[in-house]
Amino acid sequence: MARACTALACAGVGLLLLAPGAARAAGTFSWAPADSPAVARGRQVAARFDQESLFEISVEVNNAFALENRRAIAVAEEELRRVPGVRRVFGPAQLADLAVDGSGRVGVRRVLERGGSESDDEAVRQRVVRRADALGWFLAPDGSRVRFFIDADPNLVARGAVRVPLERAIASSGLQLLYASGVHTDGDALWPDPSDAVSRWGAAAFAGAAVLLSVWTGRWFARSRAPAGRRSFPRGRRALVIAGATVGAGALLILCAVAPVRGVAWRAAAVAAAAAAVGLAGDRPPAVDGLARRLAPRPHAAVIAFAAALVAAASLLAPRARIGTQQWRRTPFLFVTVRGDFEQPAVLREVRRLADFLRAQPGVDGAWSVADLFFGIALGGGDVSRVPESAGAIGVLLDQARGDPAVALELAPDHREGLVIARFDDDPPSDRLQIYDRLERYLRTELRSALIQVDLSDPHLPLATRLLGKGVLAGDARERIVRICARSGRPLNDGEIASVERFTRQAAMLPAADLGKLKLEVSNVLRDFVPGGRAPGAIALTAADRTRLADEIGTASVDASLDDLHRTLAAHLGAQLGEDRVTALAAALQPRLAFVRQRAAARINFRAMLYGADLPTDGMLSDEVRSATREAMGSVVGIPVAPEMPGALRLDAVAIGGAANDRALSEFLRPALRWGAIAMAAVLAVLLVWAGRGRGLLWWPVGLAPAALAVIVPALWGEPVGLQYVSLLVGTTAAGVTAALAEAARRPL
Repeated sequence: MARACTALACAGVGLLLLAPGAARAAGTFSWAPADSPAVARGRQVAARFDQESLFEISVEVNNAFALENRRAIAVAEEELRRVPGVRRVFGPAQLADLAVDGSGRVGVRRVLERGGSESDDEAVRQRVVRRADALGWFLAPDGSRVRFFIDADPNLVARGAVRVPLERAIASSGLQLLYASGVHTDGDALWPDPSDAVSRWGAAAFAGAAVLLSVWTGRWFARSRAPAGRRSFPRGRRALVIAGATVGAGALLILCAVAPVRGVAWRAAAVAAAAAAVGLAGDRPPAVDGLARRLAPRPHAAVIAFAAALVAAASLLAPRARIGTQQWRRTPFLFVTVRGDFEQPAVLREVRRLADFLRAQPGVDGAWSVADLFFGIALGGGDVSRVPESAGAIGVLLDQARGDPAVALELAPDHREGLVIARFDDDPPSDRLQIYDRLERYLRTELRSALIQVDLSDPHLPLATRLLGKGVLAGDARERIVRICARSGRPLNDGEIASVERFTRQAAMLPAADLGKLKLEVSNVLRDFVPGGRAPGAIALTAADRTRLADEIGTASVDASLDDLHRTLAAHLGAQLGEDRVTALAAALQPRLAFVRQRAAARINFRAMLYGADLPTDGMLSDEVRSATREAMGSVVGIPVAPEMPGALRLDAVAIGGAANDRALSEFLRPALRWGAIAMAAVLAVLLVWAGRGRGLLWWPVGLAPAALAVIVPALWGEPVGLQYVSLLVGTTAAGVTAALAEAARRPL
């Protein structure tokens, strides 16, 4: 009979391991619940951006911005593309350096190719560090690390077949390494496969070992106190013990909606059944006879009472236990997918605001989006780099940057979906699920998911709407400047924050300017558009008339409309030009004059902002503060409105990636564990009654006590537990159930 039970259990193990529910899962989203919105969106994004098979390799170099290394980076990318099995390579060699001249023409060149001498190294570094997306994907700010993203055959990567060829490709490129072992080709996947041997077999290993130990220990106790000539365990009841081991090991996870987790339950149940059969068929080692005789022959009533107290405490404390799986811990990235029109300035600014929030989170090393591209674009006419206020200008720049690898990784080709990416800081390791939870709260409560884009220069705009829009501009600029200073290592105190708030309001509401300089610049503009002398098309204006015209235009309000300018020109030039030419001249002059006014006001506001908050006047920090101040003076603003409002620009943002998948799996595990434990406790009670009638129920709390203790510890500890600890819980549950049934089955009927 013992041999038959063992053979039956081993056959069951084989069948269960071959069953579909226990099949080995493969792929990024295999362990994630398909019903979760974050998981479904992540699957769509990984497919649309074609990133599921990308993994990151890094090279530590002495200076990535040195001339020799800049040339070697391009060579390295080409060598990596030649490696068998590699389909695509994203690297910094193709990073674009965009510039817009005074006439609006866009120039594009590769940023690492600029300058052909060593004296240009620092200039190249300054251009790169102005783009947070370029740094986040590819380069360290100090030039000590270069990253490449490789798209290779996942089967080759899993077997490690591309590691040596990748190392050879890097070695042949001429990159000057920081030290001999500075090439890290093991790689971190953007979307890793979370299944590994520990996840698949951890619960089975714990359950098998715990059941085997429990059965052998129980047999030792039974034989030590059994009368001579009598068997310590009836053969007919061994099937009950095997059934109990199977239920104890598989019940907790078998109800989970995620197929690979159910596979874990099947494996644990199969191994536990085999272990119980082997343990019951085996014999006690003679070396432990003395120990077995000295131990108590049966549990005392106090033991049963103590076990019942543990079960009651576990029932009360179980809701406090935190579940936080770390199946996707190998990826350093967290993504937010945003669906919206990325050619609209209001959308880009809101996306950048989301990235600023992520940058400020503890445990985040950096965050970026396609909005960071625009801070690295040099604008003509001495203007400050910023997000343009025209959808047409944004579309042209995004089209010109289509070949940029950072833009390709973070923006869809149709400009209707983009990614905000955060890189976790693992020194020290960060609590990724806490970061994800804070991000989720931000997306629910603070993200402006619907915006009406308003042009504040529209003369027909109601005053209340104009004031509201300028208030939004001032508030956003204040928030952005505070965050810029905090992440730059220069946090502002309360007085400095108050100064920033005062000057952002001034920049948005009452942009002041030096009237003398402004009139001079207006005169220069008029000289271009209203030529004097004997040139073709010249207008007969005396110096005094030209000065009066410049004074009147220069002292006009910053909100002066095209009609206001038309009336001024008509009063001074109408007799000479006629109505049609005055209208054409006003239309041509208006954008140039608006730019001159804003530039003149910006100089005053920049100075007031930097000196008022005691900030440096040179460097990246001051440039970012100038950019934020300049945007506060802009004429385009996105005002948050209700999502159902017609004509609103909508942002559909969802956090995706490894941390999102872990949170979804954690949420699905909790009800599965709860209902699995309830079902297991009910089945255990039935089996105990079957094995020992009414007296068998006395062993019910004893059988649940080990699992109860395993629940109490994390509930009091407060730290989240993952599948590894759940595997331990499965083992303790199987051991307790098996021991209780074995003891109850030895009671006489």
